[in-house]
Amino acid sequence: MTATIASTAREADLIEYCRQLFSRARNRKRGLYDNWSRNYRLVHNRGPNTGNAASPTPKDSEIFPVLSAIIAWMTDQNVNVNINPAVDPNTTYADAWTQVSQDLQVILESLWINNAQDHQIKLALWDAFTFGPGYFKTIWDQALDKGQGNTKFIRVDPWCLYVDPNASNVYDAEYLIEVRKMTMNEVRRRWPRSATIVDAAGGLGDQIDQRPALDTRAPRSPMANPGPLPSGNGRYGGSMSNPPDIPDNQEVVVYEYWMRFNQSHTEKIDNTEQEFVESKWRCVVVANNQILMDEWAEDLWSYATHPYDQFIPEDFGELYGVPITDHLAQPQQYINRLLGALQQNAELTGNPVFVEPDNSGLERTPIINRPGQRLKLRGPGAMQNAPQWLTPPPMPQVVMDMVQFWISRIENISGLGAAIKGGVNGAPSRTPEGVISTIQEASFVRIRSMLGNLEECLMSIAKKQADLIIDNYNTKRVMALVGPSGEKTSLALKANHFQVPSSDGKVPLEYSLIVQAGASMPTSRTARVAESDQAYALGIIDRQAWFEAHQYPNWPEILTRVNNQIGMGLFQPPGARQRAHH
Repeated sequence: MTATIASTAREADLIEYCRQLFSRARNRKRGLYDNWSRNYRLVHNRGPNTGNAASPTPKDSEIFPVLSAIIAWMTDQNVNVNINPAVDPNTTYADAWTQVSQDLQVILESLWINNAQDHQIKLALWDAFTFGPGYFKTIWDQALDKGQGNTKFIRVDPWCLYVDPNASNVYDAEYLIEVRKMTMNEVRRRWPRSATIVDAAGGLGDQIDQRPALDTRAPRSPMANPGPLPSGNGRYGGSMSNPPDIPDNQEVVVYEYWMRFNQSHTEKIDNTEQEFVESKWRCVVVANNQILMDEWAEDLWSYATHPYDQFIPEDFGELYGVPITDHLAQPQQYINRLLGALQQNAELTGNPVFVEPDNSGLERTPIINRPGQRLKLRGPGAMQNAPQWLTPPPMPQVVMDMVQFWISRIENISGLGAAIKGGVNGAPSRTPEGVISTIQEASFVRIRSMLGNLEECLMSIAKKQADLIIDNYNTKRVMALVGPSGEKTSLALKANHFQVPSSDGKVPLEYSLIVQAGASMPTSRTARVAESDQAYALGIIDRQAWFEAHQYPNWPEILTRVNNQIGMGLFQPPGARQRAHH
């Protein structure tokens, strides 16, 4: 389907074409739902019961601390963005471009802090380790900065995103589809001109795929009684002559299609007309079989492609990846089954089965298992037919050995031992700190590999955000900035701040960008601090680098105060007296 045909097609044909793409992607993805549902329940300690209704069903939680520890280590370091202008350093504009690129770098880092982007990263990491992929979507939110708008990225639920089944990732896919529920209020905010026809169609329409519910209990009304407002009028009902309008919370399923089409053009090369074909991305939004939006990506933003990025911890070229929980699920289930057998045996020991013959003479005697109880037997041969407690069979040690075996398999699969997960008994006593750090670093080789994949994902996100900033910062604005170390400042930007005048008009900033999330640094915070201490003692780095390595709170203010006091002779750095005597 070429761009020319698609642009002139009737809406019904376009919607049907989109529906066919959705059906293909959904059929491919539905085969994963059984594993995804099992993984999701196991991570949240909601595994299936291992016995009958009368049997104890203990559920150990080994997967959750493993995933929590990996995610904690992966997000332990600050994300740093470095931007350099793609310009000849010998040109007259080199200094201007350098300053502009520094402003862009500061804005990006500040936005990541102000918009709590670390939280979105953690959500996507939980998705990646539970289901396989973690998805991000870079958007321009016009509601930010008092209506001036700004960029941010959000995590997208893997249950809601459908990818071309012939692709190996979102970057070489021919189409992607995001499906989610929206209220009509949200539809009106996003597409005010098209909301009327969607509202007229009415009804929720389609059902969407969702992750399983953890709490199956029926919802109940809140037990709080809000009472009257300070004005003295009742909050609800009463004698209000003009009651407020009830918001329209009717839900509708919205399909956001991103499709790649071909566009051909001809160029004359050596007096010969040659045809070239290039790809163009198109966004079509559909709800209730009505088109809400139909735009080319190049008309929305300069990077002219879909807004999605993905993180897969261990990328094997599989479209939806292979989550580590798939490997941890079976050991976790076997541990639960063994613990169920142990628990049932322990309960039988404390309350064993009572066996009595028919002629024991205790038909009307209540038997309660308690110390000091005395039973009287009547009838001939009563003592020969005395009732007794049925002794449960002893549980062999091999059961506990099997439990420990499966726990060791989980540690082997994850690469994390008890000490690295935070257990106090994970390391032998009197182990030198240097040995612990060495073991920790050896264990974290796999985490650094995952951090490398995360850095590639965040680099793609940062480029999209940078392009959105360059395109949309077209008016004057003053931004309050908060740095990762607590420094506070502000930045005044002129209109089209990231576009420099030239003989050809306004030229947008061209840049190269790299994101560092810790893949090239020691994963252990102790090791990072030790390196900075040694480098500072040798005079290789200055105080600022030392403060940054230690991530000391409000270090810019402290550094300024220390430098001022040193200049006034009120403060001497460590070793100053010794150096003065020599």
